[in-house]
Amino acid sequence: GKPYVENGRQWAAHDIGLTHKTCAWMPHGFMSVNTDIGAGWAFLRSLYRQYADWGVDFVKVDCIFGTDYSPEEVITISQLLRELDRPIVLSISPGTEVTVPLAENISEHVNMYRITGDDWDNWKDVSTHFTVTSAFAAANKIGATGLRGKSWPDLDMLPFGWLTDPGVNQGPHRPCNLTFDEQKAQVCTW
Repeated sequence: GKPYVENGRQWAAHDIGLTHKTCAWMPHGFMSVNTDIGAGWAFLRSLYRQYADWGVDFVKVDCIFGTDYSPEEVITISQLLRELDRPIVLSISPGTEVTVPLAENISEHVNMYRITGDDWDNWKDVSTHFTVTSAFAAANKIGATGLRGKSWPDLDMLPFGWLTDPGVNQGPHRPCNLTFDEQKAQVCTW
């Protein structure tokens, strides 16, 4: 509840936010935290301790992987979550797609890492994931060592049932455009 003070200096949010590292799809909202300074660590530590106190058991951090790769921040968050008395699942998400080499150095610090961008209920979106999943399976990344256990490449969305269109947050709703066989193929791939 008090300002963070280090070496006689009082630190504020504008001192730790990296305004030049914003999320591509939300440039006025998300930004990275400077993990090179104690104030950045103190902020993130207090944030994740608060989540643990609230009983949170799953955290997804967007725009920290893929094209927005920030290994320092991922590793810092992982270390802070290891300090807690209770496990919290850490899932990270890219701005867009991820490659196997990019996951090599980070999968051990997380439980889940998203490897694709959003997909919707059309076969073109779904079919692009077959190559991606094949590459991660061939690299033995499925169920590899991760934060407090295993890590899993995550294909994210399963656009089934009643949906809205991309970018629309409310109805009218419509049924999924994938055929039943296409939906089965997607579930099997996931």
